[in-house]
Amino acid sequence: MSLEKIEEKGAALLQSEKSLSGLTFQDVINSPTAEPRWVIDGVIPGGCTLLGGTIKEGKSALVEYIGCRVGANKKVAYFALEYSIPILASRLKNLHMQGLDPTNMHIWHQFDLRDSRMRGIDFFNSRIEHIHPELIVLDTLAAIKSRNSGAYNDEWTAVMEVREIADKIGADLIIVHHTRKASKEKEEDPREAFLGSQGIGAAVDNLVIYDRPNQSTRVRGFGRTISDFETYLTFREGLFTVEDSNNVTLKLIERAAPSEYRVLLVLKDGPQTHSEILSKLQTGKKSDSKMSSDRLYQVLAKLVKKGLVRKPDSRGGNWTYDVSAQILD
Repeated sequence: MSLEKIEEKGAALLQSEKSLSGLTFQDVINSPTAEPRWVIDGVIPGGCTLLGGTIKEGKSALVEYIGCRVGANKKVAYFALEYSIPILASRLKNLHMQGLDPTNMHIWHQFDLRDSRMRGIDFFNSRIEHIHPELIVLDTLAAIKSRNSGAYNDEWTAVMEVREIADKIGADLIIVHHTRKASKEKEEDPREAFLGSQGIGAAVDNLVIYDRPNQSTRVRGFGRTISDFETYLTFREGLFTVEDSNNVTLKLIERAAPSEYRVLLVLKDGPQTHSEILSKLQTGKKSDSKMSSDRLYQVLAKLVKKGLVRKPDSRGGNWTYDVSAQILD
């Protein structure tokens, strides 16, 4: 037996011994740690991300934008498997008109998959192996995921099969999936909103929910190597930008609580008594739309509870906008 063969056999035996014995605590803590990475800062983390949202709410528009933005500098494999080429063309032409030019993006649409006569997962893997992208976008999971019983283990295995090729080549992967409609009766954990078994979410690194509360656009994320996050976005003519958190707070107050918004604008001019605030709110208003004294006290109490306003130090004193909130700057 050659020296090379002996070394190979020895290495195999050593690996087998490590596999049987497992790693020691010191082996683990001395290993490199996974540092937080982002595909788009504050929006999509690196690794394998399951991006969910209800039907027709705009999650495809978000991944189209991400694919085009990243594709300007990195190789992207984009699987738009819910769209025909005419529909996809109209959507991407709009992004191109906004200045995006993803010369490194490779795109497949629903008829590419149909005409290949291949299993969805085989079609997906073969294209990725051919171009070796740095980012893969799959819209949607249902287009290629193997059919199964729907049980936790089967769904977990099916998603692991989808992400296997991305892990193999070290690419980031965004998988688009649908969520249930949010209940109006109670607040639900967003991590439980994805359709299907929880085995789907368990197989990925990150869960990101895309929704549009109070006419805003928001993503919320939960991951293994990132802290939980909530980011508000501005969507205009196909482009997404991250909103300043202070502007978001103010806009949400304006939409959800107009009375609170009006009081904040008055207090922006400086500390004022209850009577001074009430006088300014009533100026120029019709009698049926004027805020009452009791109502103003209720609004001020809510703003205090939210940390946006400070109470007077004494009866009849000044109410003060809390400058540390900085939402009016």
